[in-house]
Amino acid sequence: MDRYALQVAFNRLGEEGQKRLRQARAAVVGLGALGGVCVTNLCRAGVGTLRFADNKRVELGNLPRQVLFFENDVKDRVYKTDAAVKRLGEMNSETRLEPFTAEINADNIGSFIDNADVVLDATDNMETRFIINEECFKRKLPWIYCGILGSRRMTANIIPGGPCLCCIMPPETMKTGYPTTYTDGVINMAAGVMASVSTAEAVKIITGSPDVRGTLMVMDLWKNTTDYISVSRDPQCPVCGRHGGKYELSD
Repeated sequence: MDRYALQVAFNRLGEEGQKRLRQARAAVVGLGALGGVCVTNLCRAGVGTLRFADNKRVELGNLPRQVLFFENDVKDRVYKTDAAVKRLGEMNSETRLEPFTAEINADNIGSFIDNADVVLDATDNMETRFIINEECFKRKLPWIYCGILGSRRMTANIIPGGPCLCCIMPPETMKTGYPTTYTDGVINMAAGVMASVSTAEAVKIITGSPDVRGTLMVMDLWKNTTDYISVSRDPQCPVCGRHGGKYELSD
């Protein structure tokens, strides 16, 4: 436990919590601005098995926000998953790394999250989030929604028995033209803060903490505002309300 002495000294985690982290399996969807911080935090915290998915190569435009990557990765056209394996392996050789060089979709989501204890959303699109939401609901698996836009960010813990993502953000509201980071941009500080919030919640979930947040957290780093919004399960939700159903975002 010497490596994690300061974490163990935190009385809400302790030695037993550290042991649970060591036995845990976490899956992170996406290795961009959010995902890079998520896998870094979880790896350094001592999570036993870390699975991560991305199908893209490192590009120059990634470097202002994505902490795992460097200019040589751009020059060598390295896949993000390969760069992540190299960097994370240097951070903590005790963590088992399971890269998944593919875009997550309805066909492969099951195999990707199989045997995971918690799933973290670090994607940049709602379609993938709805796929994660549906599969995790079927498996009664907790997952953490996280999104950033400009200086704004929001996150929610989607816990079995509670509201799912579609209760909070009905798919029919996610029309074509919905703002994205490509239209509204993003600052790297917003990604770092929110990814750290998400990974703190993941550690709470893994260790069975009673302090897992039950609200939708909405922050604006530029305006210095933080809101906690109560959410409830929608009995008409096509996923958790009627126990099943597929989505397609409409134009």
